[in-house]
Formats: sequence, C-alpha cells, structure tokens
Amino acid sequence: MSAPDRKPSTLDGRTVDVLVIGGGIVGAGCAWDAALRGLSTALVEKSDFGGATSAGCFKIVHGGLRYLQHLNFKRVRESVAEQTILRRIAPHLVHPLPFLIPTYGWGKRGRGALRAALELYDVLTWDRNTAIDESHRLPRYKVLSRERCLEIAPYLSPEGLNGGIVYYDCQMSSSERLSAAVVWAAAEAGATVCNYIAAESIGVLGPDGTTTVTLEDQLSGQKYSLKARQIINAAGPWGPLLEQRQSQAPLRYSKGIQVVTRPIMSKYAVAIESRYSDPAARVSRGSRSFFVQPWRGATLIGTTDELYEGSPDDFSITSREVREFLDDLRAAYPDSRLTADNVQYAFGGLRPLDARVEAELAHGTRPTPGAATASMKDMIVDHAAGEGTLPSNLLTVVGVKYTTFRAVAEQVVDRVVAKLGRRLPSRTATTKLPGAPTDSYDLLLKHVADSGGVAPALWHNLVRSYGAKAPEVRELIRASPELARPIGPSGDVYAAELVYVARNEMVMTLADAVLRRTGLGTLGYPGDAAVMAAAELVGHELGWNEEKRVAEIHALRRHFILPSQ
Repeated sequence: MSAPDRKPSTLDGRTVDVLVIGGGIVGAGCAWDAALRGLSTALVEKSDFGGATSAGCFKIVHGGLRYLQHLNFKRVRESVAEQTILRRIAPHLVHPLPFLIPTYGWGKRGRGALRAALELYDVLTWDRNTAIDESHRLPRYKVLSRERCLEIAPYLSPEGLNGGIVYYDCQMSSSERLSAAVVWAAAEAGATVCNYIAAESIGVLGPDGTTTVTLEDQLSGQKYSLKARQIINAAGPWGPLLEQRQSQAPLRYSKGIQVVTRPIMSKYAVAIESRYSDPAARVSRGSRSFFVQPWRGATLIGTTDELYEGSPDDFSITSREVREFLDDLRAAYPDSRLTADNVQYAFGGLRPLDARVEAELAHGTRPTPGAATASMKDMIVDHAAGEGTLPSNLLTVVGVKYTTFRAVAEQVVDRVVAKLGRRLPSRTATTKLPGAPTDSYDLLLKHVADSGGVAPALWHNLVRSYGAKAPEVRELIRASPELARPIGPSGDVYAAELVYVARNEMVMTLADAVLRRTGLGTLGYPGDAAVMAAAELVGHELGWNEEKRVAEIHALRRHFILPSQ
C-alpha cells in the first residue's frame, strides 16, 4: 500500500477515539499503535511528517551501551529490545554499524575497563539477535590492535593509544523514510493522516465525553472542526505552545546539531572523547564523546548539547555554531583537519532539558558551556486534573530518543485505552512496517539478479529506501528508462524516486520530496541543476505551473542558508 491521498475535509465534523497532534516519530508511533488496536484515529501535523526534531536526529538506533555509564540497566534493556524490534519490522531502513572506541592507557579509558563494560553489555543484551535475519545480526565486541585502529581511523591521536574495541549498533540511512513508513502504517491500519494541518485551538471536555479541536489547513487556510474522546499532544518542542501555557519565562530546550562533512570514515563509526564531561554519569570514561560515522558516502558527526531559549519556530543553526562545533572537534581529533569549507550540511533539533539543568535555571544558575543539558527520560503527562484551559482528556508525550519511539507510543496508548475503558493490547512490536520484506533482506537484494531490469547499485539503493516496494519504483524505470538517471552529486537518488514519491507519498512541496521522501537534500544542497530537475519532475506530477515551480525552488534554497550569527 502507498500513502493515502491527503483529504483534510474528511476530518471535518468527525468524532474519533484518538486525535494525535504532531506527526514526528513519536506522534506517528502513537497513531499507528492506536489504529492497530482498532481505535478510530486521526493524525495531524502542522508541517510535514517527520520534518522537525525527528529529521534532526543523529541517524543511530542505539542499543543502550551509553547507559552503562549511568548504571541504568533498565534503559540498556529497553534500548536493545527496541533496536531488535526495529531490525525485525524495518530491516530495509535499519542496518548494523560497527563502532570503534579507541583505548588509552590502563585506567578508565583503557582496554581493560572498556572490555569489562562490554562483557557486561553482552550479558545484558544476550537476546539481541533473537529471530533476526542473518544479515542484521549484531556480533559480539572484538578487541583491535593499535595498528588496526589507526588503519580504520588514521586521524586518531596516536599518543597513548594502545588499541581499541569494536561493538555494533545500528544506523538509519534515512530517519525521514522511517518516520514516513510509520505514518503510512498508521494509515494502513485505518488512521486518517494529514500533513500541513495545524491544531488551532482545543476546547474543553464536553458532556458527551469529547473535546472539540479546531484545525486549520496550512496550505488553503480552510478550517475544520473535529471531536475527540482522547487527545495526544505529541508536538514535541511545540507542545507547550499547543497547551496554551501563559508564561512570561522563555521556553528552554537542549539544542543538538550535527554536521555532514567530506568522507573521513569508510566503514566504521568512531567515538572520540570531547573536552566536556557528562556530570550525570555514575561511571565515566572521562568525558562526553563525539560520534563520527560514515553515512551515504559522506561523514556525519554529532552531536552538540547546548541550552536553547526561545520559540521552537525560531530554531536555526548559525555559521558561528558550526565553526565552534568544528573547533571542539579538532581539539579532540586534531589530525582530521576539518574546516567549515568541508561542511556540506548542518541540521539538528530541540530536546527536553535534564531535570538537573531545569533546577539550576530555576535557581538562577546557568549550565556550564558544553556540559550535557538534554534529558534522557521520556515524559508522559496526563492532564486528567484539567489544569487551566487544558481538557482532562489530554495526554502530552515528549520522547527523547528515536530508538525508543515505539515503546513510548505503546505506553501512551495503554493509558488512552485504559481511559476509554477497553482492553486492547499493542501489536506494533510484531507488525512489520510498509516495505519490510516478507523474506530475508538479503533475498530482496538478490532479487535484481533474478529479474534484471536495473543496475545492481541502483537496485541496492532502492531496496535501502523502499524495501519490498522497490519493485514499484523499478517499474517506473522499465516504463521510462530515462528515470534511471541519478539526480544530485551523491549518486544514490534517482529521477524515478522523485516521480514515485510525488505520486504516492503525500508530497505537498518540493522540500517534502527533496528533504523527507528522498535523500536528495539531506547531504547538503545538491546543486542548482539537481534542484531544477527535481522541481520539474515533482511539479509535473503535481500539476505546478511555472510560477509555483519557481516559488518552490526558492523556498527550498532558503533551507540551506545558514545565518551568520
């Protein structure tokens, strides 16, 4: 099944069991879970699905190793369980990635201490390969020599380096396509899903047990009214604005950014210690880490963790922040010689603050620059007391990790089901997402050799983006062979993809196609020729005139301009 048509008028005058406001990965997960349980469900997003905080993630599906520093064994188990589920239900979008951690000396940064930690990790995650396809199983850690570490990561500081250890996590080639797949799964389960629909106002709980929500179409200005028995506020950083809290204090978040640079890693990701420590760690190796990972032929480096104050609508990444990011990186990884000229793209998002930082701010103390500020705890708030203008059938959820979105969504919908007085178990842990192959991932990759029609490299890229739906894109190429041409400098996005997503995946703008349905723009500005070609392909499918096409090109280009300050 492809995505449904966008029909916001079908929301008008309806009564649903659950209205989910916010189409990031957590909101999409809530809508999917609720619809799979048989609840009548609507999902609305004021811009595009998965287009803000969810798109700003670091593309890693964590197995929870970092939580050993905090002695949080429960969080380790939850993370690896969710990572395992995603390898089962979306193997085309989540893939194993080896991580190298270099070791120095014989103390906390040494090989012995790290090896002991990974022995414990292997015990805690003993079932991480249960019912997993062979191509997606995660091996045990392995110890590497000093020489092998320098072969893998030649920019590592050799002073004191005595080797390293490799463990395995998972990477998303596109978090945006995974977010979209969850939205399409919700629609497949019966949910009504609409992008570019904003929740303008939320009423009070009425005597019929419903709350009226006024919606506004951001593309047409048309307004609609919908009644919901339960409302889930999954608007992320926009949640407090949605809840209409009247406060003179600025909104505060943790701001994280990542940069895409020229390739400096080929196969392994590398953890490199920064200058700053994590004050929340119970057992620390000495400092926070930068993570440097190979990603789609480039290198992705993250992440920062700084205090942000202001409206989420004003979020941006400045050229100054990118320079400061690289200064910190070079201090930890001097031989990389990365400069601002090597940065192809910078992106990021906002996360909730750690309770410790919130307390410091409340007492007038500013956090130390560079110190960790982001919370590691998901937040679910039940507004059953009906505080202020908030209706008592409203739940607010804020997730902090992409990895655990499904588990968080399950917890939220468990509460919704209880409030509705029903017994409906969650099914998302065992339901494959659209595009997940019914057979093994390797068999799907091999399919091109049996059926022919497209080059192996093209087929490989299509499978990594569309999974079992890749034959649908291939059929476009068979009908029009010119659509096999790559678009953009990365060489891994093809003309046929832009046609396919414009026809089938609720694309409303050029940015939707370039930034969130394909990876054409997620490595940086792909160049004028690629943007104009994309606008021509998408515009032809959507019936744009020349004026509309030019306006969409200008809007997309603005996305790649970094403010100077």
